[in-house]
Amino acid sequence: MELLHGDVAGIDSLQDIEFKLNGRNELFYEEGEGFMEMIAFYL
Repeated sequence: MELLHGDVAGIDSLQDIEFKLNGRNELFYEEGEGFMEMIAFYL
């Protein structure tokens, strides 16, 4: 982000993003369920 001189406007959980995209939660029902997926993508 810094190299592109970008700015973070906000951070949403995977649960929130899925709901915004699909209008429902099929994969991430509970808050914090996306934590393991975020770690997996980082590794």
